[in-house]
Amino acid sequence: MTEKTPEKKNSTESAKSEMKCQGNDILIYACSGASNTGQIANQVAKDLTISGIGKMACLTVIGIGSPSHIKNAKEAKIRVVIDGCQTICAKKMLEREGIKPDLSFVIADMGVKKSPGPVFEANDVKTASEKITAKIKEYVKEKCK
Repeated sequence: MTEKTPEKKNSTESAKSEMKCQGNDILIYACSGASNTGQIANQVAKDLTISGIGKMACLTVIGIGSPSHIKNAKEAKIRVVIDGCQTICAKKMLEREGIKPDLSFVIADMGVKKSPGPVFEANDVKTASEKITAKIKEYVKEKCK
């Protein structure tokens, strides 16, 4: 009888297996403002979705008051907000509809200087993604036992 060698997991599979909540249980709402920090927030949300950490959800439909999307947001196990700057538009849009984010992040508070326009540094995305991923995993360990 031969033993099967376990396959190595890629980083996405590893991230999913460490979390007790499934990625679809974690909704991510991001700013996509007209500054570098807004665009970084959006890119981080996309990266977290691709890696299986969570699932991007549409912030705009919350802003227009879509009942089904508001219901989904309220029923989510974990709600993550990633804002670009201290104006915290994404967080305020959710709170306006009675949705309390479980985790809230501001890219400009992570050492990124806000500047107008969509151009940003890939390293800033990487750093923010790593910080936010670590905080989400820490929160999940407590929340999803």
